[in-house]
Amino acid sequence: MDHCRSLRAASQGLSLFVLLAASARVARTQPVVPSGFVDGLVVSVPGPTSMAFTPDGRLLVTRQSGSLRVVTAAGALLATPALTLSASQICTNSERGLLGVAVDPDFATNRSVFLFYTRNATGSCATGIDGARNRVSRFVLPDTNVIDPGSEVVLVDGIRSFGGNHNAGDLRFGRDGYLYVSTGDGGTDWAGDSESGGANDASRDEFELGGKILRVTRDGGIPATNPFQGAGTARCNLTGGTTPGSRCQETYAWGFRNPFRFATDPNAAGTRIFVNDVGQNVREEVDELAAGIDYGWNCREGTRVNSTTGRCSPAPGGMRDPLFEYEHGAAVPGTSISGCNSITGGAFVPNGVWPAAYDGTYLLADYICGAIFRIPAGGGLVSSATPFVSNLGGSSATSLLFGPYGATQALYYTTYAAGGQVRRLSYSPDGPNAPPVAAIDPPAGGTSFAVGETVTITGAAADPEDGSVPPAGLHWTVLLHHGTQTVPFQSGTGAGIQFIAPAPADLLAATNSFLEVHLQAQDSAGLLSADVRLDLLPRKRNVSLSTDPAGARLTVNGEGVTAPSTVVSWEGWDLALGAPGQVLPDGRKLAFSAWSDGGAATHVVTTPAADLSRSATFALSGSAFHAVTPCRVADTRSSGGALAALETRAFAVAGACGVPAAAYSVVLNVTAVTPSAPGSLSVFPGHLAAGSGTSTVSFPAGRTRASATVMLLSVDGDGTLKVANGSAGPVDVVVDVSGFFE
Repeated sequence: MDHCRSLRAASQGLSLFVLLAASARVARTQPVVPSGFVDGLVVSVPGPTSMAFTPDGRLLVTRQSGSLRVVTAAGALLATPALTLSASQICTNSERGLLGVAVDPDFATNRSVFLFYTRNATGSCATGIDGARNRVSRFVLPDTNVIDPGSEVVLVDGIRSFGGNHNAGDLRFGRDGYLYVSTGDGGTDWAGDSESGGANDASRDEFELGGKILRVTRDGGIPATNPFQGAGTARCNLTGGTTPGSRCQETYAWGFRNPFRFATDPNAAGTRIFVNDVGQNVREEVDELAAGIDYGWNCREGTRVNSTTGRCSPAPGGMRDPLFEYEHGAAVPGTSISGCNSITGGAFVPNGVWPAAYDGTYLLADYICGAIFRIPAGGGLVSSATPFVSNLGGSSATSLLFGPYGATQALYYTTYAAGGQVRRLSYSPDGPNAPPVAAIDPPAGGTSFAVGETVTITGAAADPEDGSVPPAGLHWTVLLHHGTQTVPFQSGTGAGIQFIAPAPADLLAATNSFLEVHLQAQDSAGLLSADVRLDLLPRKRNVSLSTDPAGARLTVNGEGVTAPSTVVSWEGWDLALGAPGQVLPDGRKLAFSAWSDGGAATHVVTTPAADLSRSATFALSGSAFHAVTPCRVADTRSSGGALAALETRAFAVAGACGVPAAAYSVVLNVTAVTPSAPGSLSVFPGHLAAGSGTSTVSFPAGRTRASATVMLLSVDGDGTLKVANGSAGPVDVVVDVSGFFE
């Protein structure tokens, strides 16, 4: 959900799948559940994004990477995916991918399932270009559990995913028999008439499908009761939009930022939907859906004003307040749980499946604080919530769904923890068993590593009821920590985990990266142990770099550094050291001569088990200075005239005073004569090549002469130097040439 929040999630909003895959510690902790409830594993599925049940009890699970998995009614994950979208079909970078699934209410007769995925529309999935578009399609799922890709029928296409994040992607059928679809604002405005984050007003484009809740028939048609039809409207299902000034007929409600998940109420007589809209920097919200309503983004974030400019000036009328909202950083109203910054899954509790206190309530999850709350769902604004489950850890409870469990129902939820799982919260009056206890064995080689080493970590666990937990019950997750980011590195199941120690991503990462190893044990009842963590640190080495002459530029793995400099490396990391030819700021040309280790201008050095020093020598190349008889160049506008305040004059330089036009730098004396007031004389880089800077001569009132020698690099082909007066009054300016470099 953003910001790209992937790395500001602790204080701002969430870039959900970036975070799911990249910025939270995904190993689970032992959840705290109410008395009588049990949290247990259903199946392990990497990167689960959404779920839906068929009437015969099959559980369909989408993976962000592009496959649809089937879990049988008996709880077995089928080895063969029902459908796998190829890399040429789908974009899975950022928050894109296979994001949603729904089952037709008439599945028993038509076998229709519906998928929301990010299509690779142009052959490029790069962000910041209009190459990826979200699509909703219908497929046929036969009893063989293998979908024929040729059964695809596209219902809605062209929904923009310009910035890569804020795709939304949820699908649900209402009790009215129509398919509801959530779409996000794309993170960045594709049209370029606003910006990213809180400044992105794309959801206010009523002629586009982003930032909306859509409603279509199972065939992609427009229901007769959709709010925007007739004059001033058009179909947007093929291209994702229509002409500005018109409205999309697929739109049911609008003004959403990233309505990541929504839920339909099974207890209501008609279609009743709550939408969980992810906030930007301040608030998360639950909205009760109504036809044709504007929910305020980006003018408002919850009930808080977000923008008063552009389309938010004046503030639009008729914006609908959220049913419930909570502030980032503060305790969720009615609870002591704080740090909840990103709303995710939601579900209505079906009346009668849990104790009566849960009837008529709505569950909502928060990704950052790892908690599930419940609020009354009887209608009207809600001021406070009640804690339901806590201590789930980050990256958990991203989607909530009630489904069959024995003779009753249970709450199923997806999590990226422990490598990715679908889990189940069920109610049992007898209460839960005790979870196992896990431990990681001290590594034989210590807790440090070198790049390329084979690292083996082992562990064990014991359970009060089961005794020793078998290897199949030990779940490992290895994360690579980089600054405030945490990205999955490897996961597995067994008595231990083995991997090749990585190299840092870049020079900055070498200063702040390390590995986190997490172990959780699972007993026969599906209960997880508390998370056990071990940090593995790289063996860091200092690499000192110098040059002769000093101040030259070197490259390390393609990154520029100015010598002398010391960079941090890891033992075993290959460093490509480069000494390119260059021009110093003083105009001297340098050509590579030699490295202290005898290597080529660019060569690879493997960081040893000790600090390292290397020096590069350069030879001066074609930079001899040629003095000329001091020669004054003329002001091309009025020879030698005074400059008034803020006036600019151009002086011919190259090709004058014995300076050849091919000279690459010229030495000038810039002189201010009899200034009438305090001020400054500046040499502007407007006609100079990139890299040359502004030189300023400052002078007090009453001085009759102020001068400075200025070195100018790479004078442009038009051979001019610009001089401007920054004083409050006129100044006579003269420019003298004293020599040049070639």
